[in-house]
Amino acid sequence: MFFNKLKLAIVLFILCSNYAQAGIKIVGYLPTYRWDKLEQLDFKHLSHVCAAFANPDESGNLSIEQDLSSFVEICHKNNTKAMVSICGGGEYSWGEKYKVYEQLIETPKSRTKFISKIMKFVLENKLDGLDNDMEGKALELANYNIFSQELADSLHAHKLEFSAALGVGGQWGVDLLTKETIAKYDFIMTMSYGGVGEWNWEQKPDEASFLKYQNDVNYLIKLGMNKQKAIGGIPFYYVEYPINKQENYNLFNKSICDLYNSQPKTLTEKQDTIKLANGSIIYQNTTATYLKKVDVAIQNNSGLMIWELGQDCFDEKSIFQIIVEYLDKKGIQIEKMTPKKR
Repeated sequence: MFFNKLKLAIVLFILCSNYAQAGIKIVGYLPTYRWDKLEQLDFKHLSHVCAAFANPDESGNLSIEQDLSSFVEICHKNNTKAMVSICGGGEYSWGEKYKVYEQLIETPKSRTKFISKIMKFVLENKLDGLDNDMEGKALELANYNIFSQELADSLHAHKLEFSAALGVGGQWGVDLLTKETIAKYDFIMTMSYGGVGEWNWEQKPDEASFLKYQNDVNYLIKLGMNKQKAIGGIPFYYVEYPINKQENYNLFNKSICDLYNSQPKTLTEKQDTIKLANGSIIYQNTTATYLKKVDVAIQNNSGLMIWELGQDCFDEKSIFQIIVEYLDKKGIQIEKMTPKKR
């Protein structure tokens, strides 16, 4: 009888321990050019943070522009998983540097060698997984799917996680993945947002709307992704379509804080679409829209992805704090890793 009670107590302890660690994912990206924000992040409310971006040389050796040791240390101190993202939305995806990936994943021999070097980088830096952010030309490579599947197998053999951030709809993004590849990912995050540039200035689409976010998540689920693994992405920036075409659109994709601090409070709190006196159109997310997106994550018991954490307001207007306070009030737990010796 004593031993039966002891076994029951052990089972209940394990169940309670697992329950304490369960919850939705809050995944945030931290680009290397935002490293000065590292100490200001609210890691206690983050399940994963992705250091962005690491990329290979022609021999397949990965490197990143910042020292990962402090990043991993602070993540683990807060029981947050430290991830590294590869490729990204720059030259390695949309420019000519995609050819580096093309050569590295071209043959079974080259893929095996490249994956071995990726694993060495991940393990030596004590990371908890890898996020595949191949986009554009890199995502369209003929061997993307087999490379992703083989990389997933290597990561999973070491009990490490494998995620991806992908566009949804159109002729790029998740539609380029096979069912076998989708099944290999621990979770996939939708890039339910966009920017402004010469490619879309005339159409002026709002690519961060609640409807697009909801449709993107549902699209992943329809493809066979478990709804708990289909995570919607939200932007911490706004997009402005200027009245005239520009040669450089960088000034029109700015932190949401810049908008909140520059426009009347009545506008930024009530309207997702703002028409300025000069004819420009701004698309943003009000706090109400952010929280509607949070509700989808709660209903699906999935999570949120944020691009990117360094664009938050680190003051009383913090969007992140509004989100986590909303979750706290609803009693929603955030997934945290079990503390362990490293």
